[in-house]
Amino acid sequence: MVVRLYEAHGGRARARLTTSFDLGTVVVRAAVHVDRTTTRLRVISDPLPSIIKGIPLRIRTVEVSLDRQGFMLNGTSCAPSSVTARITSTAGATSDVSSRYQVADCARLGFNPKMTTTLRGRNQVRPGRHPGLNVRLRVGRNQANPRRVALTLPNSLALDAQNLPDPCTQEQLAALSCPASSQVGTTSAATPLLSQRLRGGVYLVARPRGLPALAAVLRGQLTVVLQGETAITRKGVRNTFANIPDVPISDFRLNLESGSDGILTPVRRSLCARKHRATLAMRGHNGKAKNTTVALKTPCGKASRSKRSKKS
Repeated sequence: MVVRLYEAHGGRARARLTTSFDLGTVVVRAAVHVDRTTTRLRVISDPLPSIIKGIPLRIRTVEVSLDRQGFMLNGTSCAPSSVTARITSTAGATSDVSSRYQVADCARLGFNPKMTTTLRGRNQVRPGRHPGLNVRLRVGRNQANPRRVALTLPNSLALDAQNLPDPCTQEQLAALSCPASSQVGTTSAATPLLSQRLRGGVYLVARPRGLPALAAVLRGQLTVVLQGETAITRKGVRNTFANIPDVPISDFRLNLESGSDGILTPVRRSLCARKHRATLAMRGHNGKAKNTTVALKTPCGKASRSKRSKKS
């Protein structure tokens, strides 16, 4: 379409030419990459066209509108953040830009996740044996997402240093190539953001300082790595996942192996001699905390526990 406008100016006619072309729909694809540890999205588009149907383009404005219902949701942290981008010209020059991002009213969200802990292996409750451990964490709807979870086992359980496998290295973990010999359990997680449950292994991973720690590698529609820290405290063995991404996790499970592949062992007496409780300390992305104790269920019958308790 060509439009010519004529204006009178100082007794002389001046023409202004305005042109507009409809070049149709141009598809530019963008790849979405999910960071394995933070779950932040990094979107990289294909090069924007510089010429279409022989017409050179000088792009001044690019607008992206994401308006599909339920496609995006806010996190539960009100800490200031930003959306950043790097723009590259056709000549190779780059420009880094950012836009501030922050949500509000995070303190109004509740934070009350539920955890259960269970030991496995009826014949693994005596010293020198290796019981398995099942941990399950459930988070209700419309709650803040957990940011930090620290579970301290009772001092009736200890790490068996003689039965620990050679740990996976940090380089192997980054490459998702931890050897099978370093696997000490399994893990899974469900989130309303994905249609399928994520599943994977739990590995013993070397740390720059301190004891080797647990790392949960969740795979499925995407891959997420949760790396923990292990410490020996006065109360017992403590494992901490300190940097959990701000995404909704409705159900998380971590299972440690029992028997010859187990890394835990009873201390001094049978686990059936008395009841046991673990200590749980959690903090949400909205700053709220929950500190409590959790009953550690054992594979002991009531009669067996009562008989052993009297004997002790």
